[in-house]
Amino acid sequence: LTNVFPSHERPKAIAIWAGISGGAAAIGPIASGYLLEHFWWGSVFLVNLPVILVALVAGAILVPTSKDPEEQPLDIPGAALSIVALGSLVYGIIEGPAKGWGSSATVTTFAISAVAMVLFFWRESSARYPMLDLKLFRDRRFSVASGGMTLTFFAMFGTFFLVAQYFQLVLGYTPFQSGLLQLPMAIVMMALAPNIPRFVARFGAARVVPVGLGLIGLGLVAFSQVQTDSSIWAVYLSIIPLAAGMATTMTPLTTLIMSSVPLGKAGVGSAMNDTTRELGGALGVAILGSLVTSRYTASLGPSIAGLPEQARGIADSGLSGALAVAERVGGPQGAALAEAAKSAFVDGLGLAAITGAVAVFIAAAAAYFLLPHGSTAPGAVAVQGLDDLPAHTHADLAHESAAGALVDDRFLAAEPAIAR
Repeated sequence: LTNVFPSHERPKAIAIWAGISGGAAAIGPIASGYLLEHFWWGSVFLVNLPVILVALVAGAILVPTSKDPEEQPLDIPGAALSIVALGSLVYGIIEGPAKGWGSSATVTTFAISAVAMVLFFWRESSARYPMLDLKLFRDRRFSVASGGMTLTFFAMFGTFFLVAQYFQLVLGYTPFQSGLLQLPMAIVMMALAPNIPRFVARFGAARVVPVGLGLIGLGLVAFSQVQTDSSIWAVYLSIIPLAAGMATTMTPLTTLIMSSVPLGKAGVGSAMNDTTRELGGALGVAILGSLVTSRYTASLGPSIAGLPEQARGIADSGLSGALAVAERVGGPQGAALAEAAKSAFVDGLGLAAITGAVAVFIAAAAAYFLLPHGSTAPGAVAVQGLDDLPAHTHADLAHESAAGALVDDRFLAAEPAIAR
């Protein structure tokens, strides 16, 4: 998108992409719910294969070639260290409630993550061809937008994960019904996102991004108030602000990331944008899920003290296990256990949602004070990195950017020769 669309069209193109991307993430539970009810669980993964095949063929035919004119070797050590650092971090967060946050296994996992993270930053700061150029973070647009994108998807996927369980295990909907009930989130995101560039052009990213993050925070606060007998409309009071906030932030944050890297390094910006999204989603599921599990285990403890050890272990593993035990016990005792398990789970939801809201509100304040306040909308900026090119090419590139000319295969192919 950055290479194909001129500067004045780029924010709108990114907005459409962001709306479809976020909407697709919300539509996913519908397709998954239908498949789970009619086929076996593996179909959730296999259904992607024809979509990928079509994308590969269409991409090869329709998408123009664009690449960094200065080809660099892969940073294998940096990639390996990042995998170890992030993998052990997420694993430790997920296993913490079961193994104990202070257990030797959990502490060791976090220690491995910390050491790998330090080595990763050392490697990236000293490597000739780093996987991630840490100097990019000196640009506040890049660093603040990366953090904001991480927290946006932290809230998005963490909420998807929890809402699906709440609908199915607490309110009693089927997987397919649960997916359908999340459809308003997709509708709001896909309808709102393409219109965000107009707000950014009028008010600036430094105002629009904090508003979007604030809406996400308000949605999480509202979600923290749901109870075991809340109506679907009470849930929508949280889902709608969440969806609106996500749609409001994704477009300007993505545009900020892409506009803060040189045009020839668009792949780096795109990779960073994707990494923040995936990292935020993984941490959202891991952290919010672990908070729910920790509070659930602590709250349910007294209610399962009299059960046999095996049944107690199953009930303690999660709400679905507790409901299975309650059904097996039956009668008033089983009903009481089921209600206690649902209440414990909802207590965990409240803690997780409030924690996420605090993090997002802090990010909103940081975005307001750290993002540059100016009239220039993200994306409507000159080609970055001109200082890296010979002087006689500056005027040509500036003219191309100002005129909004398409950067096509011919320009990209000629760029190395022009630089030489």
